[in-house]
Amino acid sequence: MEAIGTISNIAGILSAGIQVCEGLINYYNAWKGSKKENADMIKSIEGLLTNFALLKAVLQSSALDKTMTMTVESKILDCEDSIAELGDVLKKVMVCKPFVVNGDDLIARKSHDNQGFRDKMTEQGRRILYPFRKSTLMRLQESIEHVRSNLVFAMDILNLSTVSTTAEKVVDISKQVTTISDGVDAIITQQMDE
Repeated sequence: MEAIGTISNIAGILSAGIQVCEGLINYYNAWKGSKKENADMIKSIEGLLTNFALLKAVLQSSALDKTMTMTVESKILDCEDSIAELGDVLKKVMVCKPFVVNGDDLIARKSHDNQGFRDKMTEQGRRILYPFRKSTLMRLQESIEHVRSNLVFAMDILNLSTVSTTAEKVVDISKQVTTISDGVDAIITQQMDE
C-alpha cells in the first residue's frame, strides 16, 4: 500500500512540474519581443518540460526493480521544493500581464490626453513589475537547473536499469539457444549412430 502512495506522490510531483513549466512557457511566450534571456529561458523550461513528460511516461509504463525505483523516486522527491519555487516564480510574474498594443486602440487613445498620461503611468508600472529582471531570471534558472539535474540523473538510472534488464534477457536467451543447440546436436549424433 505504501508503494501506491509513493507512486501517486511521484506522479503528482511530475504533474505539478509539467503544469508549472507549461504555465511559465505560456507566460514568457506572451512577452513577444522581449530580451534574448526570455528566449533562452523558454528553451530551458521547454527542455525541463520534456524531461518531466518523458520521466512520467516511463514511470507509468515500466516495472522497475525496487532499488532503482527507490533511487528514481528520491531524485524526483528532491525536485519537489524546486518545483514549488518555480510555481512561486510563476505566481509572482503573473502579477505583471504582458502588454499587447492594438493599433486601433492606440489611435483612439491618442485622442484623449488623459489616456496618454494613464498609458505612461501604466507603462512605468510595468517597468517596475517587469518579470525579466536579472535576479528573477537567475533564480528561475537555478531552480530549473536543480530540477533538471535530478531528472537527468533519474533518467540515467532508468536507462541503466533498462540496459541491465536487456543484458540479463540476452544472457538468458543465449543460454536457451545453447541448450537447444546442444539438444539438436545430441539428436543429430543419435540419428547418425543408428
